[in-house]
Amino acid sequence: MKTKYNLICVIIYLFVILSSSSLYSQPKVVVTLLQPVSNQLSPEYLWSLELENKTGNPLDIYLKVSLEEQTKGKIVEGTSSVVRLNPGISEINYRNLENTLSWIDYELKDIIIKKGDIPTGSYKTCVMVFSSGGDLLCTESCIINDGKNEEEEIKIVSPQSDNFQFSEQITFVWTGPKLKVN
Repeated sequence: MKTKYNLICVIIYLFVILSSSSLYSQPKVVVTLLQPVSNQLSPEYLWSLELENKTGNPLDIYLKVSLEEQTKGKIVEGTSSVVRLNPGISEINYRNLENTLSWIDYELKDIIIKKGDIPTGSYKTCVMVFSSGGDLLCTESCIINDGKNEEEEIKIVSPQSDNFQFSEQITFVWTGPKLKVN
């Protein structure tokens, strides 16, 4: 009888320990990076994100951000200053981070800042959230934005320029970007 009682106590103890550890293993902060418009990486879309503080208490945090292109490597990286993240959802964007960035590729900096129209390539935007003490509060969040390629540009197919004749009714045929669904 005593053995059954001890076994039941051990099972209850393990259940409590395992269930409480799963509560503490959930991230304290959830990052949602917002996908930029296709072929655009202008400052308003660069690191446009939502941070959700799930703790119920204010947190002092800082962000580490980066942008890299698959073949060129890192373009820019930065570490924000420590800010207070109140419970709930907060929005962060490029303007909150621009003074903390270190640009590595100045040619792409000019293109991104002035035009926002990125060259062909695969761009990865990442964010990590740390407590003011340096502890990582959530896993790294990244999104990939594929820059334009020739297949995605709008082109006139018909009538061809060397074959053009005026008539009462002209019909143009166009091709455009393919819709990517993930």
